Amino acid sequence: MQNIPKELQSLVYWSTGVLGDCIREQYGEQTFELVEKTRRSMKSIRAVDHAEAVKVLQKNQTSLSKTSDKKLKELAHSFSLMLELINRCESSYRYIRLQGKERAEFKQKPHAVIFVFTAHPTEARSQEILQIFQEVYHLLNQALRKGFEHVEDRLRFYLSLALNTSMARSAKPTVEDEAKYLYSYILRDEIISQQIKFAKEGTNVNFRSWVGGDKDGHPGVNEKTMLMSLGLSRKRLMSWIQKRLENICHDLKFIESSEKHQKDLKDLMGELKKLGKIGAKDGEKVARFKKKQKQVAASLAKTKVKFPDMEDISNLLWIYPAIVLPLEVREDAEVVHEAMENAKLPIYKMLSTLNEISQGYKAKWYVRGFILSMSEAAKDIEAGLKVQKMAMGGFRIPVVPLFETANALENSVQILTEYFQKHPSVKKTHQKEMNSRFEVMLGYSDSSKESGVFPSRYLISRALKKMDKFFTKEELTPVFFHGSGGSVERGGGSVREQTEWWPKSAVHIFKATTQGEMIARNFQSDMIMQSQVDKILEQLNFKKKRNGHSVAVLEKLCKSIQSNYQKLVEAENFREEILAATPYQYLDVLRIGSRPSKRQTPGARLRAIPWVLCWTQTRVLMPTWWGVGSAFEALSPKEKDELKSLFHKDKLLSSYFKILGFTLRKVELPIFEMYLSAHHDSKTACSILEDFKTEYDKALKCFHWVTGETELLWFRPWLSQSIYYRSSMIHPLNLIQIEALKRKDENLLRETVTGIACGMMTTG
Repeated sequence: MQNIPKELQSLVYWSTGVLGDCIREQYGEQTFELVEKTRRSMKSIRAVDHAEAVKVLQKNQTSLSKTSDKKLKELAHSFSLMLELINRCESSYRYIRLQGKERAEFKQKPHAVIFVFTAHPTEARSQEILQIFQEVYHLLNQALRKGFEHVEDRLRFYLSLALNTSMARSAKPTVEDEAKYLYSYILRDEIISQQIKFAKEGTNVNFRSWVGGDKDGHPGVNEKTMLMSLGLSRKRLMSWIQKRLENICHDLKFIESSEKHQKDLKDLMGELKKLGKIGAKDGEKVARFKKKQKQVAASLAKTKVKFPDMEDISNLLWIYPAIVLPLEVREDAEVVHEAMENAKLPIYKMLSTLNEISQGYKAKWYVRGFILSMSEAAKDIEAGLKVQKMAMGGFRIPVVPLFETANALENSVQILTEYFQKHPSVKKTHQKEMNSRFEVMLGYSDSSKESGVFPSRYLISRALKKMDKFFTKEELTPVFFHGSGGSVERGGGSVREQTEWWPKSAVHIFKATTQGEMIARNFQSDMIMQSQVDKILEQLNFKKKRNGHSVAVLEKLCKSIQSNYQKLVEAENFREEILAATPYQYLDVLRIGSRPSKRQTPGARLRAIPWVLCWTQTRVLMPTWWGVGSAFEALSPKEKDELKSLFHKDKLLSSYFKILGFTLRKVELPIFEMYLSAHHDSKTACSILEDFKTEYDKALKCFHWVTGETELLWFRPWLSQSIYYRSSMIHPLNLIQIEALKRKDENLLRETVTGIACGMMTTG
């Protein structure tokens, strides 16, 4: 097995040692010994069988049940901080390694790389702890460059602060809280500079946001939050421009007879100040400022001195034409139908407000799309078009259907065909006004929740292939917007595993959501952001055309997995016996986002994100693997051989089995047994566990047969080792969470949810 790099091992060992010293100083010798005793106990079960692991876990659970609330809180906080510190060590090592890595040159450039930032789940960690660990991250970078001794005292200070700061949010964040957090990350100077650098290289890297515009089932989103979000990004971009203009004023002092240029710059700053508040006819003010900026830039060019700051401003105004980070507005298709008869609904007011502020400019530079959740038929897209025309007086922004159910994905081409036939002018508008692009969003979260992970991806893969041909025939360029989250259960994973089964058009215009903890991870620094974009460029430049293979066995596998999965989650006793053993009943007190955890409409009330959170927290990760083993078992010997052959040829299948191996490696059934035992009598708990163990073993058998590999993470062995070491350090938080559920201690529960999320590296 490939070892974790020695530099990273040393960094983790040293920094967690400093944390241990701080625990002793802040919490006392008794808590320190409890942490160490628990750590050693969990370490002892890393390689033991299920029964032995449960025996040790039960012994620890009994001990924890006799521990005071105060000591449990200190223990949970200590392990949560340890896991977050390890995360930052990995980020720092990654950053330093990237600095010394030579970038590849890519001949083929994508049309665009678009990251759409969302706030559900938002950061479960408190703002204070995030700020502390940002400082810790910088110190760890210095430690790797200069040596540990140079930063140890400062690291000790920040870790001591962290031990006295809550890990979890104490209050539910507002939409404004989420927007402030988001823009503080992605509109930092170094990230904006990296965007500009990409633009100069010919790679368009664009940002979008759902924060403040995603109305779908969110009672806190309306036209006011839309303006608030646009205003916050405007403020940060104006500040960035102001600094560059001040730099130019300073640099002009070295040029003789620069009085006119100085006056022009002051006039430009005056125009900039007028953009402070976004209101009616904001578009006119933006247009005036941009016109003035072009004039000043042209005047400065006559000095024959290149002012890099002015060049950067010009690039910024090209990236952010309305000097805001554009939003994506979303609403449920059912509600959009209602809006045709009710102009008082928030979504109608949001569109009419957009029309008011964009007067004198283009609405699409403020809002890039009107997304219709749960689009099931052509009439749903028609409703979006009609409401927009009513609220805005015309077709101003793209209407984007979101196909997220099995039915919608299977019938996507039929839905679009009917829509185009009924509204032929739509196609002409897209060709004339929207660069011939037509956008469709694909929902991974709800389709996985409905059918399981492989059926979801199989359905999306087929829909992509059919729609790609459809749009080519219609002489349109498809924009496939992938609604994928951080966890693999919601479409996440490495760039390669996400994209290698997409058609090339989907990589040529890469558009996907980036959520919660993934924002912090992938935009931690300019170098890490650059690495993410380069991986997308690599996929575009080295993407090979998929061979046409027989899909009969994949079709059968997909339907069988879907059937097995739905049989489980739709069973009468599922919620009472299985889901109830998770933190499900306490989702509303977790404070992980402004959005409600449950939908207001009847039917499938629990949202996809908290749904995945339940299985992530209990370490069973069921949506990815449930039903796979039974479906494989039902195949004939010939079909099994065909599946094995397809694994080496079909990109979707090979991508899924890598995800399957990654997930199976993270599953901890002894921990899941602890949750079941805490909630049920032993007979019921054993019965449920036996079903899960049987299905898990079948999934393992399927994995090894199809891949021919003995190691679950043969393709990334260092990750397997990382999970091996990290996993046992999450166990104490699971045991404390079970105790918190028994005691109905909401504060302790939030601490454990946040800590487990840090260890699993996803909230859901």
